Amino acid sequence: MSSAFSSLPLDPLHERNGAAEDAAAERRQALKSFRFHVSRYESAEFLPTGIEDLDRLLKGGIPRGKLIEITGDLSSGKTSLLLSVLAQATAGEEFIAYIDAFDALDPEGAADLGIDLKRLLWVRCGPSAGAGGADAAVNKALQAADILTQAGGFGLIALDLQAPPPQRGVRVPLHIWFRLQRAVKGSLTTMLVVARSRTVGSAASLVLALERQDRWWAHRSSRSANVRFRVDAPAVTGGMDPIAAPEKVAGNRFQGLQSRAHLLRGEVHGSIPVYCRF
Repeated sequence: MSSAFSSLPLDPLHERNGAAEDAAAERRQALKSFRFHVSRYESAEFLPTGIEDLDRLLKGGIPRGKLIEITGDLSSGKTSLLLSVLAQATAGEEFIAYIDAFDALDPEGAADLGIDLKRLLWVRCGPSAGAGGADAAVNKALQAADILTQAGGFGLIALDLQAPPPQRGVRVPLHIWFRLQRAVKGSLTTMLVVARSRTVGSAASLVLALERQDRWWAHRSSRSANVRFRVDAPAVTGGMDPIAAPEKVAGNRFQGLQSRAHLLRGEVHGSIPVYCRF
């Protein structure tokens, strides 16, 4: 599904003329015409992540009516965690929105992980960014987030700002995040922002930072049909498993990642290991 917001100005959070304001009002009215609902978890204070230990650390899951941030470097498990939360939301018969700044979502893979695509509004911002590049894509993503939070009716709105390499992150003025925070405050909607580095600042009620620690491989040999072993990530340990660099061994297959989730901001603090298996 392509974005329905590409005809609006690139800076939606400052409605600088009457035409832009009228166009934004039309989009909001069109969204309100749908009969969105939050049914299964309507009375719940939290949205489960699908990871039992993480829900326990968070005292129930992702809090509703809040602006949440997930950060971490490449291959740290951010997207896997995000998709897990999305799957839990659609399993609860909620409507969700995925604002895709850099066209990263694989819908077939998302469906395989349990996300009900019939309950997903996919807003793609990257392909039509044009000459503006990453800045234009981020601006369109913020525009979509502004419209959807004002429209209401979504159990979860995910804003994926994971810029592709070599870009490290994105810069967004703090007042924009506070505007989005106020839009979801007191509602049943959770706003979940995913980025490679922290960008939401003090507007975030909860910040989860993911750190990659290990990689897992399946190894075939003459003595065993399928032996799994672990390889420590060089960025963490400074070295490789003494067996061999497994990606260079014929027949080895990548199995997944082990990361650690650090709760940097919230009512409680702590960290737990999380596993992403492929």
